[in-house]
Amino acid sequence: MALLLRTARDHHQPAAYWPRAYALLLVLYALCLCVDSLLAAGVDDLGYEKGHRDLDVRLKGGARKPKPVPPYVYYALIVCLNGRTEGFLFCTASGRQLDTPAVWRLIRSVAKRAGLPQVDSIHPHVMKHGAITHALGRPIARIDKIQQWADHRTPGPRSGTTAARSLLDDSPGYDLAASIAGAIDSVID
Repeated sequence: MALLLRTARDHHQPAAYWPRAYALLLVLYALCLCVDSLLAAGVDDLGYEKGHRDLDVRLKGGARKPKPVPPYVYYALIVCLNGRTEGFLFCTASGRQLDTPAVWRLIRSVAKRAGLPQVDSIHPHVMKHGAITHALGRPIARIDKIQQWADHRTPGPRSGTTAARSLLDDSPGYDLAASIAGAIDSVID
């Protein structure tokens, strides 16, 4: 994943789209999002709550959930937005919403440029699975927090809103983003 993200950041073609490719893949991975939630997000869904940058995402079934945006990821988003204050978070050059096939093509294009052997099998949901696997392998992993972060149903008496709000304070995404940031910069070309 580090090689894929570094390739998106430094070597995606055309170079004008490096910021978008990198931010899109980083947000998809570090926020553990489904592609539909990622593509539906608008610039106005970015917020700040209780000391955390967050993205209010739409989940399956229409529910909404704030997902914390780690500082490393937020910086990539700001670079990608380049001062834009409205519209979809990730859009085409003409401002229209990106679609799912475009994200598939982007991921496969970056994977091919990176020389990854999974070039024919990688897709957006594989990135979500990779994020979950990465988070579970961290020393501070808590399965219940990872389930909440990944938008998987968790057993228990807590309401969805209470669980989502508490995830702002101790999201696995913070640790994952810090880990992947270090790994991206240590990848050798």
